[in-house]
Amino acid sequence: MPKTMKLILTAVFFIFPFLTRASDFNDPKFYTIVEVSGEITLVGEKSGLPLVPELNVKNSAAKTGPAAAGAIVNTGAALWNVITNGAPSGSAASAYASAVPGWFFSWPNFIEWKGPKEIQYEVKMKNLYRMTVIHVIYAISFYYGGVDNKQEYKGNYIANFTVRPLKVKIWKGFNFSLQTKMSDPMNIGTKDNPVAYLQSDLNWMYSTPFKAEGGTWIYGIDGNGNFKELTDPEFKAGPINLPQLETELKEANVSWE
Repeated sequence: MPKTMKLILTAVFFIFPFLTRASDFNDPKFYTIVEVSGEITLVGEKSGLPLVPELNVKNSAAKTGPAAAGAIVNTGAALWNVITNGAPSGSAASAYASAVPGWFFSWPNFIEWKGPKEIQYEVKMKNLYRMTVIHVIYAISFYYGGVDNKQEYKGNYIANFTVRPLKVKIWKGFNFSLQTKMSDPMNIGTKDNPVAYLQSDLNWMYSTPFKAEGGTWIYGIDGNGNFKELTDPEFKAGPINLPQLETELKEANVSWE
């Protein structure tokens, strides 16, 4: 047998068993996640104006309750799905959170909005075969610094904070969900010069036919345009390691690609 043919057959012999095991959806090794990594991209700021918040948020997104006069409130969504059962959620397209001074101020009077500032996160999960079985990219964006040209309200506020999916690629047999939960707005400035602050908890969960694990990524933003990674306060743009929580569930929902 020619030497070239022997080399080809040898390569096939070693590669084919790997492909067989990797494509065997009953193989626990295929479903074992051994690495969760990510990368942050600071996209910067674009030009544009924030949308006037819709008080009656659709797609089951919750709205925060009433607040005292003069308080900073969220006039938009407090809870929405970003990725549901391995697919982009429809609610993410129309769910925004805003931190503004009360329910009844006039949006047209607010000017000098900056942004939107955008930060993109790329998350990859690999199994024991070193295959990327979950690949997700999502973007966080918001406007900030809006001021009242009538000087009825002082301070800097936040508009149109949103988390939206940019890419969702899930292997058959795996499932991934991502949900945004907003905290109540806060004033981190002074009484005379308020600065709005919002915190967002992104609850994530992946599942296989054998197990499920999840955790929370936490972010904070303010009316001066600052963005804080609270899960890892020392974060910087570039590759990062994302923490996981070992949370065993009795049942795991599975979405087939």
